Amino acid sequence: MIEKTETFGEDYYMNGIESGISNYVDYKWLPELTLPMAKSFIDIFGIEKEATVLDFGCSRGYFVKALREHDVRSFGVDISEWAIKNCHEDVRGYVSNKIEDYPPTFNYIFSKDVLEHIPTEVLPNTLEKLFSICTEAAIFIVPLAKSEGGEYIYPNDELDKTHIHRKTIQGWVDLIEPFANDFTIFVSQKIPSLKKASEQFEGSTGIIYCKKLKK
Repeated sequence: MIEKTETFGEDYYMNGIESGISNYVDYKWLPELTLPMAKSFIDIFGIEKEATVLDFGCSRGYFVKALREHDVRSFGVDISEWAIKNCHEDVRGYVSNKIEDYPPTFNYIFSKDVLEHIPTEVLPNTLEKLFSICTEAAIFIVPLAKSEGGEYIYPNDELDKTHIHRKTIQGWVDLIEPFANDFTIFVSQKIPSLKKASEQFEGSTGIIYCKKLKK
């Protein structure tokens, strides 16, 4: 799906600002933030406890841990070997660099601040794969730009040098829609419980909810 790279290594997550790579500093487990976020995710999207969730771009597995603490069967995948090797000890065995390590389908796919990093030539195959393994809904959270290829609305999004795509909400929908033939797409630009910047900087965040059509 995505070629591995250690662009997303220790400096990216722990010394991002100092190294000039990202806006991360000492990225660690913060239960006071991540547990309420997971609860909001469950409530907003109606995640059943028996459902399976894949966190695509899970980093060190903190959202996977939070969902599991809420009794949701969650798993995570990330291209960063460093992040998986340095994941929270509670999610070892539930996060991986290989999506092939998991069952063939998931009820829900969740991907926050990930699609903008994926190279243009790889992104179509990635989206096709994600929709092919999703049985209920896929939720993508993405940063938004003022115009196609323009500046990001949220200034901190400019700090991440690994960002490739600068799109409006319509630009993201246009990109995703061809791979979501069996899904209905809903969009929002404000769910502060999932990303605070969506409230602090109006219009800076896109939440794209793709609900699978029932046959």
